[in-house]
Amino acid sequence: MTKSSSAAGSVTIGDQITYTLYAYNAGPSTSSNVVVRDAIPTGTVYISASGGACTFYPNFQRVDCDVGNLAPFSSVYVYVTVQVTNTGSIVNFANANGTTPDPNTTNNASGVTNMSITASADVSMTKYSSAGGAVNVGDQITYTLYAYNYGPSTSSNVIVRDAIPTGTVYISASGGACTFYPNFQRVDCDVGDLAPFNSAYVYVTVQVTNADKSSTSPTPTGPRPIRIRTTTPARDEHGDGGEFRFANHQDGEHELHSCRAERSVHAHVAKQRAERCHESNHGDRIHPVVLPVCERQQRGDGRFVQFGPGTVDDSQRPGFRFTRVLNITVTATNFGSCTNTATVNVPGGVNDPNLANNTSGRA
Repeated sequence: MTKSSSAAGSVTIGDQITYTLYAYNAGPSTSSNVVVRDAIPTGTVYISASGGACTFYPNFQRVDCDVGNLAPFSSVYVYVTVQVTNTGSIVNFANANGTTPDPNTTNNASGVTNMSITASADVSMTKYSSAGGAVNVGDQITYTLYAYNYGPSTSSNVIVRDAIPTGTVYISASGGACTFYPNFQRVDCDVGDLAPFNSAYVYVTVQVTNADKSSTSPTPTGPRPIRIRTTTPARDEHGDGGEFRFANHQDGEHELHSCRAERSVHAHVAKQRAERCHESNHGDRIHPVVLPVCERQQRGDGRFVQFGPGTVDDSQRPGFRFTRVLNITVTATNFGSCTNTATVNVPGGVNDPNLANNTSGRA
C-alpha cells in the first residue's frame, strides 16, 4: 500500500483533500478478496470514495473498498475525498489486505500528514484612470481596478467595490458579476474566489457632469441668451461715470441689476467694474459682456443688443464692436491628437477687409 495526498502543503478549513491509495500485489500468488480500507482522519468529514465497491461506515469513521482479486504484479487505485473541518495536524492511514496469506505484512499500510491552518489571504487593490490629466464635462473616464491575492490561502467570494465619484454619473462596469446601487452610488463586482498569486480586473466607466471650480479644468457651458443696455453712455476719463445695466432672461424670469461706475474713471475701467458687479449678481450663469469704449456714443440711444441665439441688430453700424462667446462640448472617443478649427464669416454681409484672422485652431 502506498498513499498520497492531493494537498501539496498546508490546507485551510473548507478545503477538500483527495487521497490516492495504490495497492500492488508483488506475488507470487493471486491475492483474493482484496479490501482497501481508509480511516477518515480527525478534523475532516467524509465526502466520497471510488475505485471499487466502496462503503462508508460513519460509526467507525472509515471507508472500505472491495477491489476483488489482485493477480501477481498487478495493481489497483482507490480514491477517497474528505473535507477539512478543524485546524491542526491531519493524519490519514490506509491499508490493503486479502484472504490469501501475505508473506510480508509490513508494507500493507501507508500514511500521509497534512497541516490545517487558519485561512489567510493578502488581497491588494490597484486603480488606474483612463484620463491622463484634466477632463471636461461630458467626458467619460474608465477606471481599471486590479485585484491581486498575495496568498498564502485562496480568498473566497471576492467583491471589488468602487464608489462612484461626486461630479460623475455611472455608465457601466465589467469584469465580474457587477451590480450598481444608485442609492449608495457604488458598484459591486463579484469576481468569485481568487487563488493565491492570481488576479482579477474590473472596469468601471463614469461620465463627468460637474467641474471642480478650484482646478484648472475647463467648464464648458452652452450659450445663454442675454441682453444688455446702457441707460447712460460711458464717458471718458474726464467725463461723468456711467451706469451699466444687465438683464437676464432665463426660465421666464427677468432679473435686472445695475452698478454705478465711479466718477472720473476711464470707460473700460468702469466697464470692468460693472462686469464684476454683474458676476456677483449672477454667479456663473451669464458670461460678462464686453462694452467697448467706441460704443459710448452709438449706444447712448438705449437700443438693445441681443447676445446668444439670434442676430445682432446693429451688426452693420460703422465702428460697432462686440464680443460673443460660444461654448461647444464634444466627447473624446479615441486616443491621440485632436485638432479643432473654428471660422467666423458673414455670408451675404459686409465685406471683411481682413480674412486672415477669421480662423483659429487648437490642438
